[in-house]
This record gives sequence, C-alpha cells and structure tokens, in this order.
Amino acid sequence: MPAANTRNFEVRAYEIDLHRRATLPTLINYMQEAAWHNAAARGGSVYLLHEHGVSWVLNRLRLEMFRYPRHLEQITVETWPSGRERFFVYRDYRLLDATGELIGQATSTWIVFDLAARKLVAVPEFLHDLVDLAVPANREPLPRSGGKIRFSEPPAYTQATRVRYHDLDINRHLNQAYYCQWAIEALPQQLIEEKTLKEIDILFKAECTLGDAITSQAYSPETGVFFHQLLRGDTPLTLARTVWT
Repeated sequence: MPAANTRNFEVRAYEIDLHRRATLPTLINYMQEAAWHNAAARGGSVYLLHEHGVSWVLNRLRLEMFRYPRHLEQITVETWPSGRERFFVYRDYRLLDATGELIGQATSTWIVFDLAARKLVAVPEFLHDLVDLAVPANREPLPRSGGKIRFSEPPAYTQATRVRYHDLDINRHLNQAYYCQWAIEALPQQLIEEKTLKEIDILFKAECTLGDAITSQAYSPETGVFFHQLLRGDTPLTLARTVWT
C-alpha cells in the first residue's frame, strides 16, 4: 500500500467567496475527505474505529496557503500519516493545482477518542500498522506545529453563535471546519473581504455539541496577526492564530 494518497476536487460555486476563491471551510473539508479515504485504504476507517468504540478527532491543524484555487479549478489534495506517539498521530497534506504547483500545505495532529467516555485514549494496537508506514521517499515530513497558542489580551472582537444539528459530524460533535470558520468570523467584515488569510494554526481543546452557545473572540497584537478563541461559557474550546495579508 503506498504511503501517500491523492484525491481530486473541482471548486464548485457553493464553495467560493465573493472573490470567486475557495473558502477556508471548503479547503478544510477537502483535506478531511482526503484523510478519510487515506485512512480507510490503510484499514483505519472511521466506521471500523466506531466498531471498537473509538474515533479519529483532530487535535491541531496548521494550514498555510500560497494561492487560493478559484471557481471550477481542479486541485489535488495529497495526504499521508507522518508519525505517531502514544496519544498522537501526525498527518501531512499538500494542495496542488492542475499543473502540479504547490498552492498550500498543512500539518495536523490527531487523537483517538473514546466515544463513550468522551476522552482521548492511547492509539490502539490495531491501528499501529496504519500509522507506522514510512513517509513516501520523495516526501519529507513537514514541520509540525510547535509551542503554545495563548489568548492573553482582552478581546477586541466578539461574535456569538449556537451549534445546530447540521453542524455536527459523524462523532456527534461540531465539525472541525466550523471551528475554523467561527473563529475568523468574529473579525470585521471589511478585513475578511479585503485581506487574504495566509495561515491558520488552530488547537482544538474541547468538543461542543448540539445546542451549545458559543462565543468567538479575537484580538490583534500586531498588524496582520490575530489570536482567536472559541468559548462555551468560560470553557475554551479552541485557540488559534491567523496571519492575513
């Protein structure tokens, strides 16, 4: 079984913004779909994990975009597992346009989540072969996200929302793309429309479920850099750092 896997996508009309470019949630969903198929091809599908009472859950994601694909553009997402520790599995991504040019890349950290206890567990032995395959010979592991993300100043921007039924994923909690979307939607509309998100580094700390009231907060310590957090009451759900140009 080859260590890398590719999935092809065409950017559709309902996946673009006012600049006719794929949105951040669209790209995250593309990566999630590619990871799903790659894990399933190796024998680690979500359906199999559910039979064992566990599932994959994203713990951290760092995405860097060099160029956003536009409406009707064909892109390829390449992904592969890039390492394992006791509680963490690492996965890398490369986003390529139709000519093979690299337009984005990402690193991610995943945990195995006990569906009954709602907590992380050590990677089960039956998954070790899935994640211990070597990285492809022509693919060096990308630098992993390091260091803490801190939300250390009073928020300058705040937005409230609530988890709806169709926001949930197969694990019955909020889909990862919505965490990222809601984090940036606290920013002023003018900034989102006029600037380009070049990088997001997001740490997922706790799950949220149907009906939860969520507060998204953000502030900017320097030009073009923002720190974000999502809260359920006083409980931090995510911390993120974004860079805009």
